[in-house]
Amino acid sequence: MKIEDDIRTSEQTSSKILIVDDKPENLFVMESILKKSDAQIFKASNGNEALSLLLRHDFALAILDVHMPEMDGFELAELMRSNEGSRHIPIIFVTAISKTDYHIFKGYSAGAVDYLFKPLDSEILKQKVNVFLIMDRQKRLLEESASELKKAKSEAGQAKSEFLARMSHEIRTPMNSHHRYELSCHADRTDVPFQTLAGIDTNSGLIRVGGDHSVYRKLLLKFAKNHEDTMQQVRHCFKSGNMEQIGRIVHTIKGVAGNIGANELHKTAHLLQTGIKDTKNSVISSLLDSFSENLQQVFKSIKNLEKTEAVFSKTLPAVDHVFNRSDALHIIDRIAALLEEDDMAASEHLDLLDSHLKNTGMDEELKAIAEHIGQYDFTNALNLLDKIRLKINEMKRGNDERRQK
Repeated sequence: MKIEDDIRTSEQTSSKILIVDDKPENLFVMESILKKSDAQIFKASNGNEALSLLLRHDFALAILDVHMPEMDGFELAELMRSNEGSRHIPIIFVTAISKTDYHIFKGYSAGAVDYLFKPLDSEILKQKVNVFLIMDRQKRLLEESASELKKAKSEAGQAKSEFLARMSHEIRTPMNSHHRYELSCHADRTDVPFQTLAGIDTNSGLIRVGGDHSVYRKLLLKFAKNHEDTMQQVRHCFKSGNMEQIGRIVHTIKGVAGNIGANELHKTAHLLQTGIKDTKNSVISSLLDSFSENLQQVFKSIKNLEKTEAVFSKTLPAVDHVFNRSDALHIIDRIAALLEEDDMAASEHLDLLDSHLKNTGMDEELKAIAEHIGQYDFTNALNLLDKIRLKINEMKRGNDERRQK
C-alpha cells in the first residue's frame, strides 16, 4: 500500500501537460521529447478529446496544433479562454506553415503565450516547457503558502476572540473607544493588496519574481514612474511621422508589461509594434487608442496600489527565496540580447534578475550594470553581465564538488 500511495501522491502533485494534435506521429514525437520533464503528459487527437481532458485535469500548459480538422487550435483556445476552469492555462501553438503576421496575431488574440514552428527543435521545446513547469510549481507553492497563512490567521482570530471574551467576562467593563477602533482596524485589515489590480495578472507577476511581494511592488511602482509620459511621447511621434521611435518605445513597454503580468497591455503593445508598419494611419490610430486604454488602466491600478500601501503598512511575508540557476541564466540571456541591440529596455529586467540573485553577493555588479545602461555604456554593462554569468557557473561547480566530497 505504501508504494501505491506514493504513486498516487506523485500523480496528484506533478505538473500536467496537454498535447493536442490530429497526427499520432506528432503526438509521439512531442511526448518523446518531454517524457523526461517530470510532468504527466496527456494526449488528445482532436478538440473534443482535449475539452474532455480539460474538464477533469488542471494543466500547467497546453500545446495545441493550429491546423486540425473539425476544430482547429484557434477555436479550441477560444473555448478554453471562455471557460473559468481553463482560461488560466498557458497555450503554445505549433504550426508547420503559418509564419505570417496574420496567423501570429490571430494566435496571440486567441490567448497564446508563444508560437513554435515545425519541424520542432527539441531543445527549444524543452526549454520553453520547462519555464512553464517552474512557474506552475511556484504557483502551487504560493497557493499552499496562502492557504497555510489563511488557516493561521483564522486560528489566531479565533484565539483572540476567546481571549477577549474571557477578559470581558473577568473585568466586566467595556473597552474604551480607542481600543475598539484599534481592533476594528486590525480586523478589517488585509495582507493581499495585489488581488484587485485591474489590467494586471498579479499571480503571473508574482511568479516571475519568485513570490517576493516587495520586489513585485518595486517593479510596479518603477514601471509607473518610468513610463508615465509614454503616451505623450507616442502621440508626438505619431504626429511627426516618427514610426521608428514609436516602435522602440512600445517595444520597451511590451517587455516590461510581460514581466509585471500586464497581459492585455503586452498584447496590444505587440499588435501596435507590428501594426505601425501599416501605411494606413486609421489602423495605427485605432491600435494607439487600444494601447493607451490598457496603459492607463495599468497606471490607475498601480496608483490604487500606492494608496493601499499608505493605509496598509504591514506587508505579506516574502516566500523563502531559493536560488534557481537556470532561471537566473535565462534572465541574463534576455538582458544580454537587449544590450547587444543597445536597447534601454534591458534596465527594466534588472529588478527581475535582482530578485533571483538574492543573497548571492552580486548587488554591486547589478548596481554597476544599471549605472552603465543609464549612461548608454552597453559594452561595459555586457562585460559585467558576463562576469555574473561566470560567478553563477562557478557557484554550480563549487556545489557539485562539495556534493562529491
